[in-house]
Amino acid sequence: MLAEGCDRDRYHHVLGWMNVRLPGLPGRVLEVRNGHLDPFDPRNRAREVSPMGVLAAQGRLAVVDMDANTIGQQFPEPGWGVMAPHLLNGQLRLPGEAKVADRDAVDLLARSGFVDAAVASQMAEVPTAAFGPGDVPRRQDLILTSPALAPTATNYQVHRQPVDNGSSDHCAVSVEYDLAALA
Repeated sequence: MLAEGCDRDRYHHVLGWMNVRLPGLPGRVLEVRNGHLDPFDPRNRAREVSPMGVLAAQGRLAVVDMDANTIGQQFPEPGWGVMAPHLLNGQLRLPGEAKVADRDAVDLLARSGFVDAAVASQMAEVPTAAFGPGDVPRRQDLILTSPALAPTATNYQVHRQPVDNGSSDHCAVSVEYDLAALA
């Protein structure tokens, strides 16, 4: 490990980070960001992820995994009618716009080049969160990989055990990386 830390000041919940030297790959560093974005304000979520775009620069090896509190790319638009009205502002675009999920935070990361592991694995439509009563199942637990690292991603999985055991309303997600492909 080269460095690690967290930022509780600029994030609604927290952003943890670490930079790791990759064994067998001299001079290569993996940059990992683990975040839990604002569940109430889509505009704040976009602000929270904005600085992460630089991690997708050419040649950088980076992973951003997070409870994004917004819907991942290519997840179908849910039927929002079952959700309590007081919770909709944290999910939808601003009043006066289409009544659809605000995906700006995810779209910012995608525009910078990040690849959504679920999309790359053809599992974009598998929900990971919101299995409680009156909630709308959606995929908001995301693993995003920089373009340089994306081709090494394998074995993306959604693990239902936390939901099935009643310990969370979120599934766990994981992905493996074949770092030998970088050599």
